[in-house]
Amino acid sequence: MAVTVTPKGNLSYRVVKLASTNAAANINVTEGPTTVYSITIVNASSTAVSTCFYDGIFSTTAAVGATAPTTIVTVPNGVTNTVSIPEGLAFATSINIWTKQQPGTAGTTAPAGGAVTVYLTTGV
Repeated sequence: MAVTVTPKGNLSYRVVKLASTNAAANINVTEGPTTVYSITIVNASSTAVSTCFYDGIFSTTAAVGATAPTTIVTVPNGVTNTVSIPEGLAFATSINIWTKQQPGTAGTTAPAGGAVTVYLTTGV
Protein backbone atom coordinates (compact mmCIF):
# COMPACT_ATOMS: atom_id res chain seq x y z
CA MET A 1 0.00 0.00 0.00
CA ALA A 2 1.28 3.38 -0.89
CA VAL A 3 -0.17 6.60 0.49
CA THR A 4 0.42 9.86 -1.34
CA VAL A 5 -0.64 13.24 0.09
CA THR A 6 -0.47 16.36 -2.04
CA PRO A 7 1.51 19.19 -0.46
CA LYS A 8 -0.84 21.45 1.45
CA GLY A 9 0.87 24.74 0.70
CA ASN A 10 -1.77 27.48 0.70
CA LEU A 11 -4.61 25.14 -0.20
CA SER A 12 -7.58 24.63 2.10
CA TYR A 13 -7.81 20.95 1.11
CA ARG A 14 -5.56 18.01 0.30
CA VAL A 15 -5.89 14.89 -1.80
CA VAL A 16 -4.91 11.55 -0.29
CA LYS A 17 -4.26 8.64 -2.67
CA LEU A 18 -4.15 5.04 -1.49
CA ALA A 19 -2.84 2.85 -4.28
CA SER A 20 -3.93 -0.77 -4.37
CA THR A 21 -6.05 -1.05 -1.23
CA ASN A 22 -6.91 -4.53 -0.01
CA ALA A 23 -8.43 -6.39 2.93
CA ALA A 24 -5.61 -5.30 5.28
CA ALA A 25 -6.43 -2.00 6.98
CA ASN A 26 -4.54 1.12 5.96
CA ILE A 27 -4.15 2.58 9.42
CA ASN A 28 -4.41 6.29 10.28
CA VAL A 29 -4.01 7.45 6.68
CA THR A 30 -4.44 11.15 7.48
CA GLU A 31 -2.42 10.99 10.70
CA GLY A 32 -5.22 12.39 12.85
CA PRO A 33 -8.69 13.93 12.71
CA THR A 34 -9.95 15.26 9.40
CA THR A 35 -13.09 15.91 7.35
CA VAL A 36 -13.63 14.14 4.03
CA TYR A 37 -15.37 16.07 1.24
CA SER A 38 -15.16 13.50 -1.54
CA ILE A 39 -14.26 9.85 -2.01
CA THR A 40 -13.28 8.43 -5.40
CA ILE A 41 -12.76 4.70 -5.77
CA VAL A 42 -11.26 3.29 -8.98
CA ASN A 43 -12.09 -0.42 -9.05
CA ALA A 44 -9.90 -2.07 -11.68
CA SER A 45 -10.39 -5.48 -10.05
CA SER A 46 -12.49 -8.28 -11.49
CA THR A 47 -14.87 -8.28 -8.51
CA ALA A 48 -17.30 -5.85 -6.94
CA VAL A 49 -15.74 -4.33 -3.81
CA SER A 50 -16.75 -2.68 -0.57
CA THR A 51 -14.34 -0.03 0.65
CA CYS A 52 -14.71 0.47 4.38
CA PHE A 53 -13.87 3.60 6.35
CA TYR A 54 -13.51 3.50 10.13
CA ASP A 55 -13.10 6.43 12.53
CA GLY A 56 -11.01 5.20 15.43
CA ILE A 57 -7.76 3.56 16.37
CA PHE A 58 -6.61 0.30 14.80
CA SER A 59 -3.49 -1.14 16.36
CA THR A 60 -3.55 -4.20 14.10
CA THR A 61 -5.49 -5.43 11.10
CA ALA A 62 -7.24 -8.07 13.24
CA ALA A 63 -10.37 -5.89 13.47
CA VAL A 64 -11.06 -6.12 9.70
CA GLY A 65 -14.18 -8.24 9.24
CA ALA A 66 -15.18 -7.85 12.88
CA THR A 67 -15.39 -4.07 13.39
CA ALA A 68 -18.38 -2.24 11.93
CA PRO A 69 -17.11 0.48 9.56
CA THR A 70 -18.25 4.07 9.95
CA THR A 71 -18.98 4.24 6.20
CA ILE A 72 -18.97 1.69 3.36
CA VAL A 73 -18.82 2.51 -0.36
CA THR A 74 -19.57 -0.37 -2.74
CA VAL A 75 -18.27 -0.22 -6.31
CA PRO A 76 -18.91 -2.74 -9.15
CA ASN A 77 -15.90 -4.20 -10.95
CA GLY A 78 -14.39 -2.02 -13.65
CA VAL A 79 -16.15 1.13 -12.40
CA THR A 80 -14.98 4.44 -10.93
CA ASN A 81 -17.34 5.84 -8.31
CA THR A 82 -17.14 9.33 -6.78
CA VAL A 83 -19.11 10.29 -3.69
CA SER A 84 -19.32 14.04 -3.03
CA ILE A 85 -19.94 15.13 0.55
CA PRO A 86 -20.41 18.93 0.43
CA GLU A 87 -21.09 19.21 4.18
CA GLY A 88 -18.15 16.91 4.94
CA LEU A 89 -17.85 13.61 6.79
CA ALA A 90 -15.88 14.21 9.99
CA PHE A 91 -13.45 11.63 11.32
CA ALA A 92 -12.73 12.67 14.92
CA THR A 93 -9.84 10.28 15.59
CA SER A 94 -8.32 8.95 12.38
CA ILE A 95 -9.27 7.29 9.09
CA ASN A 96 -8.64 3.59 8.63
CA ILE A 97 -9.49 2.13 5.21
CA TRP A 98 -9.75 -1.38 3.81
CA THR A 99 -11.29 -2.89 0.68
CA LYS A 100 -12.81 -6.35 0.44
CA GLN A 101 -15.15 -8.36 -1.75
CA GLN A 102 -17.93 -8.91 0.79
CA PRO A 103 -20.54 -6.21 1.53
CA GLY A 104 -21.18 -5.11 5.10
CA THR A 105 -18.97 -5.70 8.13
CA ALA A 106 -18.07 -9.38 7.73
CA GLY A 107 -15.50 -10.71 5.30
CA THR A 108 -11.80 -10.38 4.70
CA THR A 109 -11.37 -11.48 1.08
CA ALA A 110 -9.17 -9.04 -0.84
CA PRO A 111 -10.20 -7.85 -4.32
CA ALA A 112 -8.92 -10.07 -7.13
CA GLY A 113 -7.74 -9.44 -10.67
CA GLY A 114 -6.65 -5.80 -10.40
CA ALA A 115 -5.99 -2.84 -8.16
CA VAL A 116 -8.47 -0.74 -6.22
CA THR A 117 -7.30 2.87 -5.77
CA VAL A 118 -8.92 5.26 -3.29
CA TYR A 119 -8.72 9.06 -3.45
CA LEU A 120 -9.93 11.29 -0.62
CA THR A 121 -10.34 15.05 -0.72
CA THR A 122 -9.99 16.27 2.85
CA GLY A 123 -9.79 19.50 4.76
CA VAL A 124 -6.39 20.46 6.14
